[in-house]
Amino acid sequence: MIPEKLQDKATRFNVTSAPHGIPITIERRDRVEDVWVIMLGNEALSIDGKVKYEPMPSHREDDFLSQFRYTLDKAVELCNYYNLWEAEWRNGPGYVSNKFNMLEASK
Repeated sequence: MIPEKLQDKATRFNVTSAPHGIPITIERRDRVEDVWVIMLGNEALSIDGKVKYEPMPSHREDDFLSQFRYTLDKAVELCNYYNLWEAEWRNGPGYVSNKFNMLEASK
């Protein structure tokens, strides 16, 4: 995935832009532990694909943290999944699987 040396020093990764230019980033939320959040603009992406405004640190309850915090590896995996889902949503069902089939056929 991401080289450990880079992972230890980084505080944010710019992943891509969603439709309408909304930036998708993975941001560190703890300097000691491997705790990251996926941000779509100013909102956080949950494990079940919901987007929610991230409250101030003193207002973040355990339920919120359990749904919106990840290891870096899990955050990268979820961003990849989100990008595939978003491509299907924009281009119609089967878009991603058709692209993979076309790539395999061209080998």
